[in-house]
Amino acid sequence: MTAVQRRCAILGVSPMGDYVRLRLQAPDIAPTAQPGQFIAEAVGGETSRLLLRRAFAAYRAGGDGVEVVVDAHGAGTRWLVDQPAGVEVD
Repeated sequence: MTAVQRRCAILGVSPMGDYVRLRLQAPDIAPTAQPGQFIAEAVGGETSRLLLRRAFAAYRAGGDGVEVVVDAHGAGTRWLVDQPAGVEVD
């Protein structure tokens, strides 16, 4: 599988126990994505000093979306789970 980079809209943010589930709109990735494959997200926004992407394993994929489960324990992951539906992430 070839790596791809896309900007994806957040379709939904929901609690999942101690974690947060993010559903990302990725119609060209979802049909072939498998649970456990890694998704690397930029965090912190356009003016952030957080340079490194955060890697998450795909939790579920289908339809036009891919889901990841995030443990919001640092500045970058807290920023990510605080984004509302509709915001595009890279």
